[in-house]
Amino acid sequence: MIQVQTIADAAILVPNKEHENFTDTGRKISANTVLKGNPTIIKGKRKGEPFDYKLFVTDKGDIIYINKTKQMNTTEVMLGADSAPSATIVKTPSDSNFGMRPVLGTIIGAVAGYYIAKRKFPTKIKMFTVIGGFVGFAAGKYIQGTGKVLFKKSK
Repeated sequence: MIQVQTIADAAILVPNKEHENFTDTGRKISANTVLKGNPTIIKGKRKGEPFDYKLFVTDKGDIIYINKTKQMNTTEVMLGADSAPSATIVKTPSDSNFGMRPVLGTIIGAVAGYYIAKRKFPTKIKMFTVIGGFVGFAAGKYIQGTGKVLFKKSK
């Protein structure tokens, strides 16, 4: 049994034994729906000629054309020492623009720019304050992003 996702609205089909083909029921499975089931090829007829129908049969018994699906890539991660699934917490550094370090860096940079402009360039206070804020923000983002990724086993 595989897991697939529909890429377009998929019509649910029923077998038509008289004509050896499949007929649309009028019901649909909407796009981006995750389904489990098996792909299958069924021999039938199309316009009186032999034809192979490539179908997907869901675990609920619904039949759809396989060209309306794409297979999902699933990966099982084993982090335990014995290659068994374990309850592990992975903590990554924050990427927020409003974290403590970028906000604090912006404030400190703006104050430093204001102080430098007040002492040496009194006519350019606004410009130095804004530039100091940008430099402080960039420094705060850099410091925030250099954190370590932590793996911790939960209890």
